[in-house]
Amino acid sequence: MAFFMNIFPFNDRRDDISFEANLNSFINKSVESGFKKTLITIGDKRYDPWVVAQYALQVNKNFGPVIAVNPVHQHPVALIKKLTSLQNLYATDISLNLITGSFINELSSIGDKLSLSERTDRLREFIKISEDLLSSDSTYSFG
Repeated sequence: MAFFMNIFPFNDRRDDISFEANLNSFINKSVESGFKKTLITIGDKRYDPWVVAQYALQVNKNFGPVIAVNPVHQHPVALIKKLTSLQNLYATDISLNLITGSFINELSSIGDKLSLSERTDRLREFIKISEDLLSSDSTYSFG
């Protein structure tokens, strides 16, 4: 039986097992267990999902990352550069989980005071700009 998605852990280990060893084990077990994709979440207490995805792909070329993306954390140009870099370096498809925000305490910790409606509008604009960047051979104007 093959599963579609697993969820990546964040660094909450407080015992003798190093996070790297735990991470390596998780990556390999995810692939061995038949998970096609693994969601790598984003948050103020988690490692950067792009760094984790790159590390995971180095550990196991069959790992399928789904990277959570919150527009408050990066510019669309940075997203496209990271996405195309990983796809080209590892010759694999990278999936994205585009989100409007996170838990209220995390939103507060980064100073994001927008309402859900405003965050949704921001995400829509982020998606539109990202799609335009991916589909265009010319420069993009932010005016």
